[in-house]
Amino acid sequence: MFWEKTLFEAVSPINGKIKVSEKNGQRKLTVDGYTQSVSLNRDGLTGKHYWDIFTDGSIRLDQDSRVLVLGLGGGTIPKILTRKFGLVIIDGVEVDPLIVEIAKNYFGLNEPNINIFTEDAARFVKNAKYKYDLICVDIYNGGEMASICSDNSFFEDCKKIMSEKGVLGVNKIIDSSYDLKNYLDFLRGFFKSVQYFVNTKNLNHTNAIIYCRS
Repeated sequence: MFWEKTLFEAVSPINGKIKVSEKNGQRKLTVDGYTQSVSLNRDGLTGKHYWDIFTDGSIRLDQDSRVLVLGLGGGTIPKILTRKFGLVIIDGVEVDPLIVEIAKNYFGLNEPNINIFTEDAARFVKNAKYKYDLICVDIYNGGEMASICSDNSFFEDCKKIMSEKGVLGVNKIIDSSYDLKNYLDFLRGFFKSVQYFVNTKNLNHTNAIIYCRS
């Protein structure tokens, strides 16, 4: 067991206090004390279900697929997808330029298939030029989900840029079964199929991965 070592600390005008640390060979990006990204292990996973589950058996991608990651962070999701599916094109959107620099400098986010856009997620989606086979929504301000993730127009715009068999995955922190039900009902207003996955029976402040299909 090794002590946690701080590699970088700064205060971002967008996200507040940011820290990169390392323990037992795994790096972690925290924003205002909340874990935003972690590095991958030898299996190309994190050991944290709410990231690793984005590549579960229901997701099918090939070399012609295109992926959109909203909330790039340190690049955990793009790296997992690249390790599993190869050099599929991934467009990663992150509003905070400091986070982008951290992703490159501390998490090695330099894969040739990953295009990085330093931009507001809602604006990017509204003006997107491509259709996507997988859209990953993982947009947080510290421990709070971004307000656009409860905005009707945001999901209407996401739906417009999904391919015919496209999937939209949302990482949602839930505080109760009631909270989960309300958010699922909200998403069912836009998508025909809405499924969720959690790895615990205790739904008090845990992550649910929600898959939506038109």
